[in-house]
Amino acid sequence: MHDMGKKSLVLGGCGFLGSHVVDALLREGHTVTVFDKEKVDTTNIAHVLSEIRLIQGDFSNQRNVEDVIGDHEYIVHLIGTTLPQTSTENPAYDLESNVIPSLNLLDAAKRSRVKRLVFGSSGGTVYGVAKHLPLSEDHPTNPVSAYGISKLMIEKYLQLYAYHHSIDTVSLRVSNPYGERQSPFVAQGVVAAFVWKTLNGEPITIWGDGRIIRDFIYVGDVAEMFIRAIVQDNQDARVFNIGSGVGTSLNDLLKIVERVIGKKPVVAYTKGRKVDIPANVLDVSRARQVFDWQPRVVMEDGITRVAAFMKGFR
Repeated sequence: MHDMGKKSLVLGGCGFLGSHVVDALLREGHTVTVFDKEKVDTTNIAHVLSEIRLIQGDFSNQRNVEDVIGDHEYIVHLIGTTLPQTSTENPAYDLESNVIPSLNLLDAAKRSRVKRLVFGSSGGTVYGVAKHLPLSEDHPTNPVSAYGISKLMIEKYLQLYAYHHSIDTVSLRVSNPYGERQSPFVAQGVVAAFVWKTLNGEPITIWGDGRIIRDFIYVGDVAEMFIRAIVQDNQDARVFNIGSGVGTSLNDLLKIVERVIGKKPVVAYTKGRKVDIPANVLDVSRARQVFDWQPRVVMEDGITRVAAFMKGFR
């Protein structure tokens, strides 16, 4: 039989991060199914559509989710229906569309052949305002957005199911991923937006004075960690920070973008937002110790790749 490959299901595989995880799984020889919403834009996975199975459905429909789990051994959960800003305007929707379907997913997974479920959590929002930097996994979690709360709730349910049932679960708290295929037109993805706008001479709006610090990580490095979380045993730790471990302010980011592209960005500063915490840098030593993982792509190189990609799709 040729069916020796590990069977992996990527929920949200048409998204920016999801598509890179799909690429990495295919490179590892996995048989890959992608589940995503009805009428989803498949641009990000167009290059692998012939190699995967794509199922479109409704994540909040329990039957859809049960059907798609089938005999998959590994699940990567990257479906998120809200963003930090929008989630806080409607927390109940966030709960209904993210947390409850994730709980139904776990329920279906425990009755199936699923060995391990890896969840894309948020290292940028679960901690809230930092008491000290860098943030380790043991730092208090006090999110300032409903988005952060729902990610944390899903993490807790994953740990609960790992404790009570024979399903292994891992949550990866990803900082600020950037890279090829990230849309410059959505609220998340400041690197993509800065590069696109600089290339096209459009003004960049920055909330606040540009001194807020974020931990930007190249998407290929994140995808590599998802693979390790699937194939390697994790010695009982259930939660891992995935970031570069380096803080970069928005003003520093503008300088890097200017150096890479050779054009000065046009910037307008505006009033800060409450949902934007001042600084976020992750301590990634746990992932390094347990999975022998570390980020390899430095910002200059990563942003050079983003710029090249964007020049290609203009």
